[in-house]
Amino acid sequence: SGNIPPLPGALVRYRIVDQTLYRYFPPGEEISLQDNSTELALKTLLALTPLPDLDFFLSYLDGITAPHPYSTPILASAKVASVDRVILIPDWRSIGDWWVSNIKELSSKGPLFPWEQKKGIALWRGSFTKQIRKKLCQLSLLAPELLNAKFNSEPDPLRRRELEEEHLFGERVSWEEFLSHKYLPVLDGAVTASPAFQWRLLSASLTLHP
Repeated sequence: SGNIPPLPGALVRYRIVDQTLYRYFPPGEEISLQDNSTELALKTLLALTPLPDLDFFLSYLDGITAPHPYSTPILASAKVASVDRVILIPDWRSIGDWWVSNIKELSSKGPLFPWEQKKGIALWRGSFTKQIRKKLCQLSLLAPELLNAKFNSEPDPLRRRELEEEHLFGERVSWEEFLSHKYLPVLDGAVTASPAFQWRLLSASLTLHP
């Protein structure tokens, strides 16, 4: 066990002992009786490949953006280059039914919007995680005939009100609306924009990534 700093809610401690996966539940946290997609993937790996006993953290954050105080490694879907003791693994969404259903929906609706019939406007929606995203939305106000970019998610009521007053907050749009546009910008969030980047590559629209 050992003394470890308190874990953020999206950082979970696991152990592999004798080819069996164990999860640590902090005192007071309800014990889940159902495996999530990443736990199922790890158990599948254990069934196929012998692994040594391991002690590690699994991150359910968008990515690891700063050095961490833990001596054990963290498994995460993204990280900044300067952070060590982080091992990259597939994003939890990409190895579960959630992503499979998205692929099926895109595959069924994509042919309804051939390139020559798509609108020649760039369309973006997302949350306020980096200033570059705000700059994109501000550009949208200057050239609405070329770009439709708005924030559509903001848990902080004060910031949301500020974005609304600046006309930078808008409604959510449907799959069909995204697919009907020729240009789909994707801007990194906390680390990377996942799964936004993946599904845009399946959209038959042009993905624009700075």
